[in-house]
Amino acid sequence: CPTRRRSWGRADSELPLIVALHPWGGSPRGTLRQVQRALPEGLAARLVAPRGPLREGRGRAWIGAFAADPDDALSAALAPAAAGVAAFIGALRERVPTAGRPIVVGISQGGLVALALAARDPHAVGAVFVLGATLPRGLWPRATPMDPPRVWGWHGARDRYVPLRRTEVAFAAFRRRGYGAELEVDERRGHRFDGPARGALRAALARFVDASVREGGAAGRAPRRGRGPRDALGRAGGRGGRPREGRASGSGASR
Repeated sequence: CPTRRRSWGRADSELPLIVALHPWGGSPRGTLRQVQRALPEGLAARLVAPRGPLREGRGRAWIGAFAADPDDALSAALAPAAAGVAAFIGALRERVPTAGRPIVVGISQGGLVALALAARDPHAVGAVFVLGATLPRGLWPRATPMDPPRVWGWHGARDRYVPLRRTEVAFAAFRRRGYGAELEVDERRGHRFDGPARGALRAALARFVDASVREGGAAGRAPRRGRGPRDALGRAGGRGGRPREGRASGSGASR
């Protein structure tokens, strides 16, 4: 599975793992940059962006279905995609030292996959953060897991591609099964993930990191020592902070 990676720390350091899932027609490179800009300052983590299996113009896609499609069709497409990402994460955790359960950030279609992953394999992830995403009824969680992951979402009320109502009922389904599911709605935005969405994501990630530190979790902040994350990134990721190319086996979602 071709990936893009950036690390805040040594390659052999035990760090929290953040997996960024690109939108329909997006790319690992672009999503990596977008998620990096939303990370809380000083966060010590390993950021990885896998590539969806389908070619879509110059970008990639995870599935050939869309959020507004009938539930049965969308569920049938999402289930194997989520299983593939779960396998990718499992294989990656065997290769690199990872602190705690991974954090998954998904944008649009990547967010659909992330929510499906949280529902089908809740112990594989520690938290899921999505922008403009929903989950069809056929994949809603059916049981209350022990220690479920945190689920957070941001949605534009004017979104014409992913209906807000479908997202609201999906998040309610997560809450009924004991997930700490929080949905933030921006009344002025549509299906666009620029400054306001990125700011909301940054604040949500910061709250999660701070709560993890208070509870003794793995996510933490690196000591500054006069240097920001971008400087540490430049040393870990190569000259000028360019992302490292990598491959991880075992993903049915990416090839």
